[in-house]
Amino acid sequence: MAAAADRTARVWDTRTGRQLTEPLKHGQFVPIARFSPDGMRIVTGCVNGTAQVWDAATGLKLGDPLRHHARVTDVCFSPDGLTVLTASLDHTVKVWPVPTVNPPVSPGLADLAESMGGLRLTADRIPEAVSWTK
Repeated sequence: MAAAADRTARVWDTRTGRQLTEPLKHGQFVPIARFSPDGMRIVTGCVNGTAQVWDAATGLKLGDPLRHHARVTDVCFSPDGLTVLTASLDHTVKVWPVPTVNPPVSPGLADLAESMGGLRLTADRIPEAVSWTK
């Protein structure tokens, strides 16, 4: 992974040199980025006073930006990966829960479940019975 002056952090395969995700975009220079202990997430810190947690496999943002009032100078995950700590030039260190986001359900999977099992997933991802009578 590389944090960069081009307002991004980038995730690379060190064996092939291939970029693994789209650039992790911030509004300004990104001086710091770290992987979670399990390698599944990334946290980046930006000079605009924000930090962001990302899915390392997809490059998608997980949750809202973590905000300070000045440049973020350091970021890290707790050893269990459930918490992020951020430090800032605003003279604060903040502790944040790592956002948990359910991955989207494939449209094909929902259709298959409905036709095969007589169930469909609600918007809250809860199975409900499908009524076949009118």
